Amino acid sequence: MSKMSIIKWFIVVSLFFVIICNCNKKEETDTQTTSTDCNVGSNSKCNLNDEMKSISGNCSLKLINDMWGIYDKNGTKPNTFYCQCIFNNGNIFGWKWQWPHDGGLALLGIKSYPEILFGRNPYNNNASTTSLLPIMISNIDQIQVTYTANLNLLTQTTNQYNLSFDLWVTDSQTPTSSNIKAEIMIWELANTGFTPPSNIPTYSNVPIGGQYYDLYEYPHGLDPYWTHSFVSKSTPNISNRIINLKPFLDYLINKNDFSTDRFLSNVTFGTELYEGSGTITFTDYAVNISTLQTNNSDFKITRCFYTETNNIEQAVVNEFGSNYRIADWNDIVSYCQSNSPDQFINNLNWQLGEENSFIVIWNGQHFYNNGTRHFYISRFDHNKPIHYLAHDNIDNHHIDLGSWYGLNMPILCIKK
Repeated sequence: MSKMSIIKWFIVVSLFFVIICNCNKKEETDTQTTSTDCNVGSNSKCNLNDEMKSISGNCSLKLINDMWGIYDKNGTKPNTFYCQCIFNNGNIFGWKWQWPHDGGLALLGIKSYPEILFGRNPYNNNASTTSLLPIMISNIDQIQVTYTANLNLLTQTTNQYNLSFDLWVTDSQTPTSSNIKAEIMIWELANTGFTPPSNIPTYSNVPIGGQYYDLYEYPHGLDPYWTHSFVSKSTPNISNRIINLKPFLDYLINKNDFSTDRFLSNVTFGTELYEGSGTITFTDYAVNISTLQTNNSDFKITRCFYTETNNIEQAVVNEFGSNYRIADWNDIVSYCQSNSPDQFINNLNWQLGEENSFIVIWNGQHFYNNGTRHFYISRFDHNKPIHYLAHDNIDNHHIDLGSWYGLNMPILCIKK
């Protein structure tokens, strides 16, 4: 073989290995997938646990690129190509994925659960996306979810997935992984043969909301609580879907799985993905929680959380219309003098602690001394923390007026 032939052969072989390596190369960091092939427009995010807030203008929802099962029990990623991206293109949002059969947790080989979060996930310390959650179950009347979705499976014969709600029940209004009492899943769709880990349902043909479900119950790994998975036996119309999730809680309460004094921390909707390729798009998604407790006052709390840098007056109008404004501390003092602090608290279902504070104004002013510290109110029940600087208080620090910056809390509003 001539020297030139050897050089040509070396170049061809080198190029071959470069192509092979590039085709199978995957990021070795914990924060990225292997490719942007799952991108859907410029408003896509493809990194592990990327988030998009205020999807489709709804500030109480968060889109999360959850890939919790990407590593198997040995800490190994899939060794062939994969990708998953969330996207929010104006009035259309959702996620796109491509997952191989290999890799993932031993539990069904599930790689991910890209999701729409409403509320707070007990497994992280992020604030709730809405003032409506967490909420004691005894206060819930309905949990109505409406959505319009389109599911496009690219390789239908190899797809293993579900489309499901995921709810966490805790024994505290501050949910953490250590106070979870139950996980509840409601499977709207799943491919044939894809079932929860227990394989055999505990109860069959459970009637809820005009549909029948098989209920699978099994321990959540080594955790001291169980997962209850309701798997639909029929195919709902996901292009125009309305579902009330409260009856699923009622069913489990009636068979003594947990009590009504527990808290619902979140309503999450997503796809558990094992393998295959597809895209799901939403043009509408909303969660509405109605309560049994009646608010007999003119005060309301915004569903969403805001900072002092937001246009707070406009936020109030956006949520409640022009007949409401941000509440003044003087409005609260006047109400409590005519009624009582406890009545004010009960009307709002207001929970204890500085983490449950509401943005207000004082004497028509947003900021203390025209600075950067915005006014807000907190409920302390006569036990104000030492660090909390109270500008004023009601009933010996039953309710306090404070101020600070970097706020992230609902706005207290009052009818004009």
